[in-house]
Amino acid sequence: MENLNDKDCQPAGEVIALRKQNVLVTEALAATQQAVITLSAKGSILFCTEPARLYLAEYFKSSKHLNRHLPAKLRQWLRRRKPVASRNTGIPPPCKPFVLERKRGKLTVYLLSGRTAGRQILLLEEQRAVRSVELLQKHLGLTPREAAVLFWVSQGKMNAGIGILLGSSTGTIEKHLEHILAKLKVETRTAAALYAYEVLNGIQDKYRATRDS
Repeated sequence: MENLNDKDCQPAGEVIALRKQNVLVTEALAATQQAVITLSAKGSILFCTEPARLYLAEYFKSSKHLNRHLPAKLRQWLRRRKPVASRNTGIPPPCKPFVLERKRGKLTVYLLSGRTAGRQILLLEEQRAVRSVELLQKHLGLTPREAAVLFWVSQGKMNAGIGILLGSSTGTIEKHLEHILAKLKVETRTAAALYAYEVLNGIQDKYRATRDS
């Protein structure tokens, strides 16, 4: 029987170290209340924080007591989004995130590039429409409905799509948008969306005060 020297044992030691590091990272993510899912090389759920479970339940109508598999839409996205390493750096480029919109808001899922010990990590982030609408209503002097319309305009939705999300006709959405433009003293939906972006991201509007003075 051959004796194993330190060089022969090095790969096994590296795998053990990576596994320990994975456990530490997982525990840290759980402690920070981030919405994180850890997947096996085959795509099965190994770990899922409570915020991530709630997002899956609310946006995909999945049970809060998840089984080992992601919702079908996420599995399809993952199959199309396997990162390929760059020839120059050997590091996979960022994958285009998965975005799902519901009346309550927008959920964005990121596949973190690379693998650790054969595992993949998903990061889920939500932008709640309710909180955003309240901010727009408060800071821009809009009605609740106008604020809801402006929120979805800022997310790149067209009038027909906003109508579907809010349960209104396209004509009604157009009327709301006319009122929004008048109140904000702008001429285009792009300019209105810029104001919404500044409010939602806490950016002070430096040029509006100059223009209105």
